[in-house]
Amino acid sequence: MTHSSAMEKPAAGSSKSSVKDNQSQHKDIQSHSTFKSFLIPFIRRLYFVYIGIARLGCTYIYSSLLTYVAYHLTRNIRYKYLRAALSQETGYFDQGTGGSISTQATSNGKLIHSGISEKLGIFIQAIATFIAAFIIAFVSHWKLTLIICCIVPALIAVGGGLSFVDAGYETNILKVNAQSASYAENILSGIRAVHAFSLRPRITHKYGQYLQSVFKIGMKKNPIYGLMFGSEYFIIYAGMGLAFWQGIHMLARGNIPDIGTVFTYVRPSLSFSNFGRTGNL
Repeated sequence: MTHSSAMEKPAAGSSKSSVKDNQSQHKDIQSHSTFKSFLIPFIRRLYFVYIGIARLGCTYIYSSLLTYVAYHLTRNIRYKYLRAALSQETGYFDQGTGGSISTQATSNGKLIHSGISEKLGIFIQAIATFIAAFIIAFVSHWKLTLIICCIVPALIAVGGGLSFVDAGYETNILKVNAQSASYAENILSGIRAVHAFSLRPRITHKYGQYLQSVFKIGMKKNPIYGLMFGSEYFIIYAGMGLAFWQGIHMLARGNIPDIGTVFTYVRPSLSFSNFGRTGNL
């Protein structure tokens, strides 16, 4: 009897130790799963941080390169423009356009520099965002993406038509500025005669007429900008409203698995804000 009881005691002790080991292993598994569930969202947030850092670096690189290219390209254009202007016959300068050469070289050079260094990068970034957003939307749910495609022709029609009208006004402003610069340069070249004959009031009045005409043309652009941006953002937000309305109905019918798909689909609508601004560059 004593021998059998002695044999039972180690067996009971070993069973208790195995239970404790199982409990400790279960606690380790739970702690590991808890740590993993905490770590995965943190890693996903780090992905966005890394993407933001990469975007910042890429933006700095392409902005620096485009600025460098724009500077050298503008310098070469001004040099060739000045060389071509100085190669003209004498009768060309008798037409009263000689003074506008410096103005056109400066103003048009600034426009070219601004278009290459700033607006070209924004245009490429907007197009890339637009294409990437549509690819993601088509992968998520192609039916919803096809619905929002109706925004594209509306934006192109509004932005393209009003930008064409705005370009006409901008051309007229540049012409009047060139005429005013030519007039001012001719007056300054004969400033002694102006003082001798007391022509300052007449000359300032004439120059003020140039400035007033530029102001009137510029004021005509304000309604165009208001109509352009108002129409574009109305189309964009109308598309977002259509996306939410149709997405909620599809979610209720079970055609969409979750609400996140609707927000993924709305992302192309937000990309239209950048895409629409490219028509105004």
